[in-house]
Amino acid sequence: MVGLNSVESWNGCTLRRQCRNLSRSQDPEEQGGITLQCCFGFWPILLGVTLVVLVVAAFLTSTLSGVLGMGGGITLVGVMAAVLPAPLVVPLHGVVQLCSNLTRTIVFLPHVRWRFVAVYAPFLVVGVVGAASVWSGDLSWFKPFIGLFLLLFLASRRYARSLRLPPLWLYAPLGAVTGFLSLFVGATGPFLAPFFLRDDFDKEQVIATKAMCQAFAHVLKIPAFLALGFRYQDHLALLVVLVAMVVLGTLTGKKLLSHLDQRTFERLFVVLLAALALHLILGAFLGGSQDDATDERTSAAVVTQPCCWEHPAA
Repeated sequence: MVGLNSVESWNGCTLRRQCRNLSRSQDPEEQGGITLQCCFGFWPILLGVTLVVLVVAAFLTSTLSGVLGMGGGITLVGVMAAVLPAPLVVPLHGVVQLCSNLTRTIVFLPHVRWRFVAVYAPFLVVGVVGAASVWSGDLSWFKPFIGLFLLLFLASRRYARSLRLPPLWLYAPLGAVTGFLSLFVGATGPFLAPFFLRDDFDKEQVIATKAMCQAFAHVLKIPAFLALGFRYQDHLALLVVLVAMVVLGTLTGKKLLSHLDQRTFERLFVVLLAALALHLILGAFLGGSQDDATDERTSAAVVTQPCCWEHPAA
C-alpha cells in the first residue's frame, strides 16, 4: 500500500491545490468528493484495494465477535487505521461497531440479561459526561495498566469464586469507569469482557448482554462527532457496505457458535482476552498500535478539517 506521503509526491502540488479548492467550495456535492478520493489522489487502484481490505476485515472481525463476543472491534479499528486517513477512523468505526453490536444483540435477543444492562447503561452515560467535563489530555498511556488488570483478573478468577459471580451492583461503577475510560483510552472492550464471563451466564448470554452494553457506548459517539461537524453523509456508500459485511459476519459467527460447547467457548474467551491484554501491554513498549494512534479526542480535533490530506494516517 502506497502511503499518503508517497501519493503526495507522485501527484505534486496540483492535487494539494485541487483538494483545497474543493474544500473551499460551497457546493455540498463538490465537497462530497473530499474524502477517500482526495486522500488517495484519485487513484482508483488504491481506492479499490482499500475497499477490499475493509470489506474482508469487517466480515472476519464481526465473525470473530459473533463467536466469542469480543476481539473484532479492536482488530477492525487497527485495520482501518492502517488504510484510512486518521480523521475518518473513529467516526466510521463507531457506526460500524454500533451496527455490529446491535446485530449481535438482535440475533441473540432472547439471551440478553436485561437487569445487568439496566444497571450498567445509566452509569455509562455518567462516566462519559464526567470524562468530557474534566478532559485535559490523552490517557492512552493507561492502556498497559488495563492489560495488567485483565491478566490479574483472569489469574485470580480461577481461585476466587466472587470474581466468577460479580454482584449486580458492581455493574453500576463498571459502567461509570468504562464510560470515563472510553473517552480517554478507547480500548474498553477488553476491560469490560471479563465481567460478563460469569458462571451463571451461558455463552449466548455472554455475547448478547455484552453486545447490548457496548452498543450504548457507540451510540454516544455518533452525536458527538455530528456536533463536531463530521459529515457522515459523505461516507454513506462505504458505511452501507461495511455494515452489510458486519451483519453477514455476525450471522456467520452465530452459526459457528452453535458448534461450540460451553467449556470450549470459555477457554477460547479466556485465551483471546489474555491475548488482547498482552496487546495492550506490549503496544505501549512497541510505540503503540494502529488502533491506539487514533483515539477519540485526536480524531475529533481534526475531523472538521475540510481536507484529510493535511492529516495523513499514522
